[in-house]
Amino acid sequence: KIRLEEIYYFEALDEKVFAYTENRVFEIKLRLYEVERNYVPYHFIRCSKSVVLNLMQLKSISPVLNGRFLAHLKNGEKIM
Repeated sequence: KIRLEEIYYFEALDEKVFAYTENRVFEIKLRLYEVERNYVPYHFIRCSKSVVLNLMQLKSISPVLNGRFLAHLKNGEKIM
């Protein structure tokens, strides 16, 4: 079992939802809209069509082309 604060983000791929921690990935049974709805009070936000991000694991944000942004996470990962 993983603690919610350890999750960096949730991502929907091929009709499945995955939770990403610092160095592990877990498939979860919730749909992405359920993750978004249930975890808003715990600092999670929907940042794209397929990603719900934990704001507490966000290091910085930088602009990229076409008005998009790149999220730099504390574990070194980058998410568009």
